[in-house]
Amino acid sequence: APFYKGVVHDKVTWKRSIFEGVVYAMKAATDKPFKVSMLGPAQQSVILDDQHYGDGVELAFDIARALNKELKFLVSQGLEAVQLIDVLPPYFQDGWQIEAQNIMFDGVDAMKFWHICYGSVDGQRDVFEDKAAEMMPLFGQSPVDVIHMEFTSKGLGELSAFAKFPTNKVFGMGVVDAKNVMVDSVDDIVARIRRGLEFVPADRLLIAPDCGLGYFSRTVAYAKLRNMGQAVEQVRASL
Repeated sequence: APFYKGVVHDKVTWKRSIFEGVVYAMKAATDKPFKVSMLGPAQQSVILDDQHYGDGVELAFDIARALNKELKFLVSQGLEAVQLIDVLPPYFQDGWQIEAQNIMFDGVDAMKFWHICYGSVDGQRDVFEDKAAEMMPLFGQSPVDVIHMEFTSKGLGELSAFAKFPTNKVFGMGVVDAKNVMVDSVDDIVARIRRGLEFVPADRLLIAPDCGLGYFSRTVAYAKLRNMGQAVEQVRASL
């Protein structure tokens, strides 16, 4: 099937907010914390059809500058947390990706998450090799507060690499499979959380699904999240 790509035919600049309506709707719907997720500059620079820059890094930096203005505007509207979705590091670990993050987050007064997965198109993974150890230097250099990765879908074998996870960041561990429609049992999730605690202490361990649950029906997504919540309560009570 054809893959339709956005075209860059001029310099990327910020014209108006993209996510203002999302923040408005979430503030109207809940008084609980929420975050807005967006594709990051590094990933966007490789999936766009660049017909202007001829230099993917400069394109990424201009995207980062535009997103910086977007985020500052959203914070002024009440946004408290942002999630960067940038899955380029499993493919290569060039340092300019962190430069782009520094531009994007400069002066942004919000909690910053970075979600990394190994690809998820119709439930299929794109990267099959273990890359956590190779990505660890980027994790240490990133300006984000929380780094979240999928684990359940590909097994927990990479957890040992997180013995070297930066101690000034929170580790978000995927404990619910986002590529399998079968609902993860509470016992299975409890076991995964306890494996994570072998490498990262409880005060720096964030429990989450592998990735978003948008591919599932509401019934399945709810059941997965319900079981995840019950597993967290069990583990927390035992600490």
